[in-house]
Amino acid sequence: CKISIDILRQHAEVRALLQLDNDKGDSSIKVFNELQLKTNLEGLPFGFHGILDNVVVDYNSKTLFINDLKTLGKSIQDFPDSVEYYKYWIQAVIYVILAKKEFAIEKDWNIQVTFIVIDKYNQVYPYQVSSATLTKWESDFERIVTIAKWHYENKRYDLPYELALGNVKL
Repeated sequence: CKISIDILRQHAEVRALLQLDNDKGDSSIKVFNELQLKTNLEGLPFGFHGILDNVVVDYNSKTLFINDLKTLGKSIQDFPDSVEYYKYWIQAVIYVILAKKEFAIEKDWNIQVTFIVIDKYNQVYPYQVSSATLTKWESDFERIVTIAKWHYENKRYDLPYELALGNVKL
């Protein structure tokens, strides 16, 4: 991981995202690394937890930055496929939920999620998630939580949700 941090420090855009050059005296910006968070949400019999790689809270601009470091065994341009394959988008939504609750983020705040990717050639690219994409992921996540809640409450793990409900017909 030290090699990864050294590589990141060489990229001005990434340094800015991580606030690596931030003046320590600026009280309007708070930077957190490897932030472990847990939360329970009303109406759910289970909670969420995660370790967020880097969170920057900018109180002046009312912006919450969530930066997640990813290393990739492929080329940098293959990362978008990995987001879907490994379901990184679910992780991103959970991190947003955790950070919003931890820092009491209101609706008027901007949320910026960035996957900072280092590939097998040590190329670095900050993949920023658009607000439209994040909104779609949050909507898709609601369905996943509904399914997880059903399985948890019914103690039914033998079949996928749609099959367990008997909703699949040929």
